[in-house]
Amino acid sequence: MTEYQGKRFKRPAGEGHAADVRPGGAHAAPRHAAPSTPGAHRAPYVPPAPRHAAPVSSTPQARPAGARFAASAGGGSTRQAPPSERPAGRRFKQAAPDPATRAAAPSHAAHAGSSAPSAAPASHRRPPQAQQVPASRAATAPRAAIPVTGARGVRPSSYTHPENARSTGRAASSRAAAKTRGGSQSGRRRNVLSTVLIVVGVLLLAAAAGIFIFAQLGYNQASDAYDKIAESVTVNDEGASGVPTIDFDALREICPDVVGWIYIPNTNVNYPVVQDEDNTKYLRHLIDGTWNISGSVFMDCDQTAPGMVDQQTTLYGHHMNNNTMFAQIDQTTDQAAFDAIEAVYYITPDTVYRLRPLATTVVDDSYVEARQANFGDQAALASYLNGLIDRADAKAADAKERAASAEQIMSLITCNYGWGVKARAVMTLTLEEATPVAHAETGA
Repeated sequence: MTEYQGKRFKRPAGEGHAADVRPGGAHAAPRHAAPSTPGAHRAPYVPPAPRHAAPVSSTPQARPAGARFAASAGGGSTRQAPPSERPAGRRFKQAAPDPATRAAAPSHAAHAGSSAPSAAPASHRRPPQAQQVPASRAATAPRAAIPVTGARGVRPSSYTHPENARSTGRAASSRAAAKTRGGSQSGRRRNVLSTVLIVVGVLLLAAAAGIFIFAQLGYNQASDAYDKIAESVTVNDEGASGVPTIDFDALREICPDVVGWIYIPNTNVNYPVVQDEDNTKYLRHLIDGTWNISGSVFMDCDQTAPGMVDQQTTLYGHHMNNNTMFAQIDQTTDQAAFDAIEAVYYITPDTVYRLRPLATTVVDDSYVEARQANFGDQAALASYLNGLIDRADAKAADAKERAASAEQIMSLITCNYGWGVKARAVMTLTLEEATPVAHAETGA
């Protein structure tokens, strides 16, 4: 008779006895041994329930889902292992009964004439369950923190995958290279900007130097030209005043537009006066037709030549920086400079006019009354003169009395840089004496 060899089988739910397993996998009811002596009759042998099996009940007990039951040492009843004895997520084999309990259990050999079921073949043996760990709780190597891309000072961790470490290193290298490139590009931009500023500064200095040199050359050219003209057309100086005698025939051979000559003692003003159909030609031309920034002294195109015919004769001249042309007229806005000029001479082919300064007034260039030829009667001219005197920068002590009796005046106009490029300085002169030219009397 063969024992169970200590093997334990779980009884299927709902069956009364554990089923025998025949070789080959066929299940059969347990076989009863024949009586050992003739005529003897024994009750059918019922093998005891396996010690580890739970008592058979007519109604299968419902087990909680996922619960694990451990058999008691005596194999009688089952109990649910308390949570403290069951580690979370782990399964354990049922504990085998100790030897004392196994000795006290009824033996299969005590039943004479009984035959034990044969041991189940190895193919039907259920191997002991190995400890199974859920995949979700599988022990894994600690994961290192992944360095934040772009963070400064983060080095690859020793737990980081080599490929990740290489990627982090490459990213850091790329950032360093980009920073280096950005710095070099910024440096290049600064260098380019500095170079551009230096070049622009040099060009501005060169342009200023060129303008200065060009202006100086123009000043010298104009001064030389007018000095030569004065020498060629001046016949002599008459009297202590030094008023020149002008050969207008020779002067008109140089320029047919010449109408007179302006002379102010103790100043640089000693120029021929021209008149054209408009007031633009002689702004930038000498009387010989040469283009020059100094231009010429010219009479207003709307007034009657040769001048001192209308109530007002207006002459224009540039305010040159080398103190030529009408620069000294603008200086008479100062009272001392105004008082220094006692007489102004305007010379025509027939008459020498001596004029006296009345007032110097700064006006806007749109002040059209400064170029108006006639105002009407003497009272209208006096009203105009009183308006200039009231706002004059410099004036004569007897300006009001002379304005009331003035019949003819001359206005010398130039630029005034105290108010800006549109301001004009107007020096107003009253006629004091008109002297016929001597050669006119002799017919020479």
